[in-house]
Amino acid sequence: MKFSQTVNKVLALSQAIRDYWSVELPKRHPNYPFVNEGDEDGPPPPEQKKLTKLLASLSEDDIYKIALITRYSRGYSGKKCPTDYLEEVKQWYETPEEAALLMAESPALAGELSYGLEELKTAGYDVDYLTLTPSIQADKTAKR
Repeated sequence: MKFSQTVNKVLALSQAIRDYWSVELPKRHPNYPFVNEGDEDGPPPPEQKKLTKLLASLSEDDIYKIALITRYSRGYSGKKCPTDYLEEVKQWYETPEEAALLMAESPALAGELSYGLEELKTAGYDVDYLTLTPSIQADKTAKR
């Protein structure tokens, strides 16, 4: 499977989760977006389990590439080749497993991933050609 297909699956699941909570949380919290301590959010959507399972099944490289795309949406764009930020991204997480779990639980994942993909596309990068090799070599293979 191409990496872009994997990213699109992660994006679709995270978007479904975000959509679910945008409907359910206002129903369960009368003062939403303010939530009273101890109030229950209700059960998570079924996509939550699917997203967690999907991210946990990915290779270390794919997990870090997805994390890189989400971080690319946070001001990394236009500076250097995206993979030049790989070490910085890895420092955010102790292990790839932690990265997968934290991304799966992030309510911002859909937005960050969507924005990061758009920024990469605008900069001329094709996610299917992103490598975890920083700098000049990655620049030659990532832009298509």
